[in-house]
Amino acid sequence: MPETVLLLRSGRHLEVGVRALERTLPGCEISVMCSRADEQYLADAGIPGERRLVCEAPRFSAWQVLRSGMARRVRQARFQRVAMLSNWQDGAGQVNVLWTSALLAPGGFLAISPSGDLVTMSWTQPIATLCAPAVRRLRRWLQVMASAWQQLRSRVEGPELEPRVWHSHFLSAWVAERALPALARPLKGRVLDVGAGTGYAARFLGPGTAYLPTDLPDGRDAADAAISNRGMRPVVQCSGIALPVRPATLDGVMAVSVLEHVPDPGAILREAYRALRPGARALLVTPFCFPFHGEPNDYRRWTADGLAHEAKACGFEIERADRLGASTTAIVLNLHLLVKYEWRRSQAWWLRGLAAAWPVWLIWQGFANVTAMAIDRYESRPSLPVMVAVLARKPL
Repeated sequence: MPETVLLLRSGRHLEVGVRALERTLPGCEISVMCSRADEQYLADAGIPGERRLVCEAPRFSAWQVLRSGMARRVRQARFQRVAMLSNWQDGAGQVNVLWTSALLAPGGFLAISPSGDLVTMSWTQPIATLCAPAVRRLRRWLQVMASAWQQLRSRVEGPELEPRVWHSHFLSAWVAERALPALARPLKGRVLDVGAGTGYAARFLGPGTAYLPTDLPDGRDAADAAISNRGMRPVVQCSGIALPVRPATLDGVMAVSVLEHVPDPGAILREAYRALRPGARALLVTPFCFPFHGEPNDYRRWTADGLAHEAKACGFEIERADRLGASTTAIVLNLHLLVKYEWRRSQAWWLRGLAAAWPVWLIWQGFANVTAMAIDRYESRPSLPVMVAVLARKPL
């Protein structure tokens, strides 16, 4: 049986459409739907009366076709294809494509340009093209809103190093600020901080110290308000394995969350030993139960005894080796970071959606943080500490 095709949107270009169909689909039966005003062109194109579907409406539009019941007549005729004499890429053509989809021709439709070019398409192709500008605008708007949403979160949470109680990093800062001032108390005089970043370790030193922050040129930006609102820039840019000081001239050295980021931590410890005067101390702090950070340069984790062993191997005497933060605190902290970083980057859209609902998580984090703080005091020797610290001394 010959293929049946319904030609729409005829007008004065009707004959162009008929010839394009006859050339592309030889032997097909062509029926034409048009308005009463376009009927004069049907005879010129050789369309017999039984294959003419004339819409009585004055304008040939989707609304008028549906209103006149013409769509029902088309479905009853069971055409295999619908052809449209129009440039479907323009605005009017796109609208026509949408309403022709209601006519239910199973073989899709044929778009015919005024020049006679003919392209076979599925229903979804022109609809996707019609929607593409709106989708692009929606995507840009969503990106702007997502950025604003995250900026609002940063403003509500506060800086990472001075976090509010509902911040994801709150417990890490709380553990450090509760334990490190006591460990840093013996450090007096000129104290050099290796890998100081924003100068975070300065807050743990007592009066009578001259704080000397150092870092690499690509260290953390002290002006970044999302990290700290008390940041200070390094006074010297240098590597921890080549400190620009003479031997035995420093009164103290600090390395807070630094040693896990260097391939050879022994080199930094040996350089600190060289720069310290006899009897001076070094405070070493590294995370234990904490996610990878500063990737790809995050090489290891130590227990308190393991970090003390590293310091001993470089000539230091160990005064204290402590585990900081209870196991409950470490578990709660890592759950917060799981939601904030892993869920937000997940390939599962529903996990990203949950992570985006940060007001709910801030409420949960505030409650969980307060609970962890209350439990922390009852755990004296945690098996899963947040961090470990060693206070070492250069022998006299």
